Amino acid sequence: MKKPEIEPEWKSGWRWFSVQANVAAQAVLVGWVFLRDQPLPQWAIVAVWVVLALGLVGRFVKQGRK
Repeated sequence: MKKPEIEPEWKSGWRWFSVQANVAAQAVLVGWVFLRDQPLPQWAIVAVWVVLALGLVGRFVKQGRK
């Protein structure tokens, strides 16, 4: 298995739609938890945050062409 490489343009990552969408999804989740009377179960919150965080980290890994 090839060792993962960092995306060469990672510093401009905040401009990528995938990163902005990921951050927006996290903001919606946080807003839901803090503004709703009945919060989501703790396991659901943790699961969503883990998946979104992995997506954000995964976006910066250089992915070769298939």
